[in-house]
Amino acid sequence: MSQYTISRLKTFDGMQGQGFSLTLLRDGKTVAEVINNARGGAFIFRWVDIGARAIVKTVDFRDEPCEFGGTVEEAAFHAYVLTLPKYKQDERLACLTPDMVVDQLVNAVRCERRLNRAFKTKIVFIEAGIPYTYPVRAGQNVELVMGAVKKHYPNAVMLNPLPIEEALPLAIRAGF
Repeated sequence: MSQYTISRLKTFDGMQGQGFSLTLLRDGKTVAEVINNARGGAFIFRWVDIGARAIVKTVDFRDEPCEFGGTVEEAAFHAYVLTLPKYKQDERLACLTPDMVVDQLVNAVRCERRLNRAFKTKIVFIEAGIPYTYPVRAGQNVELVMGAVKKHYPNAVMLNPLPIEEALPLAIRAGF
């Protein structure tokens, strides 16, 4: 199965929150430029294979199957989105949308940036599903500070010693 990631994430303040522009990659290759203009409404996808036409099979807001004309990469992305687990919405399961998937990718990149920045000067840990940070001052031994935090919070999961691939999902789940 294809792996979708993002690169060149740039954020900006808009009329309705924070917007962004980014490059959507499939298996490391650019497939679209995506813009959230922070004015409300759907994200803007500019697919790179504009000349290659295909039938895009997806679902509408009621999770009813529908199709429309689009590009090959657009069809591939919609097919990928349909393979993802559904989420609970108002007592029923609903399919994710392409916008939601891109938003999840953006949130993961933002969380990773915050985590890497925090790792430079803080101990980051999760206790009972809640993320916490504890400052490490210049000259302090990180291991000693981490030991003191661990003594005070024996059930805490310390994120600093974990590889980023393991720490990131824990941080995202805890809302870091």
